[in-house]
Amino acid sequence: MERPKRLEPSKASGWSNYCEKKREAVKTSDNDTFWSSFITNSEDEEHTRKILDKRYQIEKEQEEEDTTMLIRLVKIRQSLWT
Repeated sequence: MERPKRLEPSKASGWSNYCEKKREAVKTSDNDTFWSSFITNSEDEEHTRKILDKRYQIEKEQEEEDTTMLIRLVKIRQSLWT
């Protein structure tokens, strides 16, 4: 069984792209800091929340998958060293 390569939650959720866009926006504005540029209005806040919720869900799913696979490995460990 081959496990497909999975993206990091930040990339899969779009968080990395969102941060990069915000960094670019800050580069063009001298009076803002990077972190203060994230939430400028309620629409930004809602969009940020959706991305972070998706990122959290992906992390949770990947952790559950890892746990399931580790349990499976522990169960078959005796047959691995024959």
